[in-house]
Amino acid sequence: MADDLNITTQPSIPPLLKVDDLANVLQVSIRSVRRMADQGLCPRPVKIGHAIRWERKVVEEWIASGCPRCRRLPGK
Repeated sequence: MADDLNITTQPSIPPLLKVDDLANVLQVSIRSVRRMADQGLCPRPVKIGHAIRWERKVVEEWIASGCPRCRRLPGK
């Protein structure tokens, strides 16, 4: 998926990523990011007030480790 991307070399990427930022980094649609988050396929976002953000450092580590499933779904 995003195994050849290195977001640490892109200085315009903020420390907290909005859904569209993460979609851009992963080269997928915003809807795909939301599905991935719902299914536990990407790191959990953090809530800041009403805003949903992903920590850039966590996303970088997730990509570097090969984008593994991040959590088990109930009943699986």
